[in-house]
Amino acid sequence: LGEAVRATPGLARLTDAIGRRAMDAAHRACKQEMQAALYLLSCFDVDAGPPLHFSATAAVVAATEHESATAAAAASSSAASPSSSKRRRALKAMREAEQVLAELRGRAGLESTYVVSVGRVYVDSRWASDNPSLSEDLKAAGKELGAEVEHVEDLPKQLAALLDTRSGLSSPSEEDHYAGTRERRASEAKRLGLHGYRFLVVLELADRSLSTTLIHDHVAGNGNAIFKVRGIAADLARALGHLHQHGRIHADLKPLNAVRVDSTWQLIDLDVSCAVGGGFGEKMPSSGYCPPEMAKVLLDATDEETGKVDRSKLGGYKASVAFDLWSFGVVLFHLVFGRSLWHTDQADNVKPKDLAVLANGSQLREMLDDELYVSDKKSSDDIKVAVDLLHKLLEPEPAARLAHFKGGRRHQPMEIVLDHPFFLGQRLSAASLQQLLKGQEEMKAKLLKGQEEMKAKLDVVIKMSEEQRGELLYSRKVLIKASYESNEAVSPNTFVILEAKLPSEEEEQALLALKMKDDGTGFEVSGQLADAAEKAKEQFDKAKTWLDRVKTLGKGIIEGDAETVFGKVKEALGDLVTEETMYFYLVDELTGKPVRGAGYPIEITTPSEIVPKLLPAMQVGMRAMSLYNGVAGVMQMFGCPVPKVPKAWREGAQSSVEMLKQESSVENFGAVHAKVQEGGEKQETARGASLRVLQRFFEKEDPERGYAGLRRVGGEDGAALWTLLEGEEVATQLEKRARERREEERERDELVKRALEVNAAR
Repeated sequence: LGEAVRATPGLARLTDAIGRRAMDAAHRACKQEMQAALYLLSCFDVDAGPPLHFSATAAVVAATEHESATAAAAASSSAASPSSSKRRRALKAMREAEQVLAELRGRAGLESTYVVSVGRVYVDSRWASDNPSLSEDLKAAGKELGAEVEHVEDLPKQLAALLDTRSGLSSPSEEDHYAGTRERRASEAKRLGLHGYRFLVVLELADRSLSTTLIHDHVAGNGNAIFKVRGIAADLARALGHLHQHGRIHADLKPLNAVRVDSTWQLIDLDVSCAVGGGFGEKMPSSGYCPPEMAKVLLDATDEETGKVDRSKLGGYKASVAFDLWSFGVVLFHLVFGRSLWHTDQADNVKPKDLAVLANGSQLREMLDDELYVSDKKSSDDIKVAVDLLHKLLEPEPAARLAHFKGGRRHQPMEIVLDHPFFLGQRLSAASLQQLLKGQEEMKAKLLKGQEEMKAKLDVVIKMSEEQRGELLYSRKVLIKASYESNEAVSPNTFVILEAKLPSEEEEQALLALKMKDDGTGFEVSGQLADAAEKAKEQFDKAKTWLDRVKTLGKGIIEGDAETVFGKVKEALGDLVTEETMYFYLVDELTGKPVRGAGYPIEITTPSEIVPKLLPAMQVGMRAMSLYNGVAGVMQMFGCPVPKVPKAWREGAQSSVEMLKQESSVENFGAVHAKVQEGGEKQETARGASLRVLQRFFEKEDPERGYAGLRRVGGEDGAALWTLLEGEEVATQLEKRARERREEERERDELVKRALEVNAAR
């Protein structure tokens, strides 16, 4: 039966009257023989059709993994369903042991979230006997990954037979009985390079490759799908960053080597991967995606007469993260513009003349200037921001390329890439905080120089109005704070947590219709508005309770680690944190209002566990609102949509707001509360820990990072703000906020003046 199925595979797939295949309905022994005849290595049912990938070094096919014949016999009496053991796999046939080792070693310590994992490796038994040392290296590398390495008899023959039937040649038929036909097919298979595969690497099968997505999914170059481009690029940047953190580069990032597993884009093909600072190895890089510095090495290693590459000279390139930055830029270019940067062949290599351009700095810059030119009038803000990032990623000089993404010893370049406005949804008009700080310092230097030349430094300061000096000091203070904030958070961190949902829009309109009494003690109410006024007062009192509790948090609890602090915060909050559901609202940092819709508010079903950990981050947002809008700003965060806070209410909360404004109230959770962790010099703050809790909260509750529609914009004071507003609305609201802040400061000064007069009268 086994021989018959080998000769005519269709026999095993014949069905009976009720649709059962012969192989599924057969006796156990018959089933084993048919499975052994049909399946590669008795367990892989390889998909029909050509390979997923075919090159000079590897061939990849898709397959369904079934239990092996032996395992099936052992499990035949179990209650498990027949489909429970079926898994989709990618089978990568490879020729060189060194490349298999690179695949395995390149994954050491890496998480399967970023790199497609290896499940098993099959090795030809004869090769293993002839190469005992390399065979042991393979076993050791597989063991480190938890991947079993098995020896198989006649593996090259089995793989050649498999690829022969899936290489585009005619299928076996009766003509094979004629003399010479089999010899002809064997000759054609050898010509196509189907022999010599001594290794088979079993990997998880991805849903889709980026190459397929670029061709068929209408994502690349589609302005309406820029959010999908941003998501794909962000996944790849995180995967590369993970690899870099482990001291390696991928060195072969291209659309064929990026795949989607479930909803995440991951890396495959690490057979070129090498350690940072180490030699490149002898596998040819894909010249269409390699950087200029590697192109120069390729040209030097190429014989001008024969065109052959001396691979031993490729090791002259020392691996650097700059390699992956360039490759990432080439892939991002294709995603953004819908076309490849270079015209490449099936192996992703460029023509010799293009390789020469890639290696020539001046010619390359001229070509990139043309390719990256976008019209100011015709291009969207997203494209302009993407081009700004591409100019940095596709910088011809590797040192300058790295310098664009320098973030200190604790930050990998890919982390800085992800902080670029393209990934944060910013416009170019929202200039980076670093540029604003630099401009501030340059302005200060020019001012000091002018004062020295005129010898009138003191006169200039005296003549400067109090308002101008106040604004200058205020701007500098906010710039410094914003720069510090931007290094710790790349998502909205102004939010409130309430024990009940906010009023409906109709109820809000009723609150906005309230008219304030002339004496400032409350609102003039009658009829139904009395209920609205009562609700407004309840909302205000609840907000004030939070404010009073938050302003004092930090006193006496700054000792110990972050978890200890969180525990003491929980004690301090007391009845504010209920055991029932609470509601998490993001706050529009320009309007100061909580945001509804698009999945918000988020219901917190275990408030006592998460709210104390989020509070230090929430306190920072409250302080920002107090700085800009005073009492009204803080109260509006908690859903008090009144046009102006009554004076009597304001005076009751003013002292708490003033205390919240002080740097120390935030520093109690920030720089002051630090500890040196055991065995290292890393510092951890309760506020930093709280921000990390917030990030994990977003990952779980808002995995798409929609943030209720909020997008990041740059304020004229240098702060990074998250808002629903767009275009001219942003500038209008910034001006309104500046007026509100000045009015708040004036009323605060009046309050202080009256307090001083009362004390003097006593």
